[in-house]
Amino acid sequence: MMGSVSFPLGLTTAFNAAVPSLRMVKSRVTSEPIFTLPKPTTAAWPSVNCGEVVAGRAYLAGDLDCSTYTGDFIVVVNVEKLRVTGNKAKDKLYNRHSGYPGGLYTTNFEKMQAKHPARVLEKAVKGMLPKGPLGYAMLKKMKAYAGTDHPHTAQQPKTLEI
Repeated sequence: MMGSVSFPLGLTTAFNAAVPSLRMVKSRVTSEPIFTLPKPTTAAWPSVNCGEVVAGRAYLAGDLDCSTYTGDFIVVVNVEKLRVTGNKAKDKLYNRHSGYPGGLYTTNFEKMQAKHPARVLEKAVKGMLPKGPLGYAMLKKMKAYAGTDHPHTAQQPKTLEI
């Protein structure tokens, strides 16, 4: 075991660029380099049709909760047809802030659904996921689209029934 050897940042970056199949990282404990192989990816692309579905159920159908998270992408189509129960269409409020004093903007579900249909589902899912790096990574793997057309046909998404 080597003592305290420090690797300059340029060495790690140069090695990772020269040998793309291996990745060199600096160990926090021993300051020795660790070589890791990239994990093979066999990600499936499930697709969910949100025709007349309650807002929270569309994402949960993809089985992407923390206990079984595998890193798969999920394509959600027809998000403009999402519905909410009760009086939430008028009572559910979404806030955003411009960053300036007094710059709070508030809108309800109906207006948000009409203007940005995918954002309604993204905000609903974001509230259900864990706050932290895993939750943020999971949210990036969800692709929501208004209508049935999406740019992920090359991945051959498999349709999930809700």
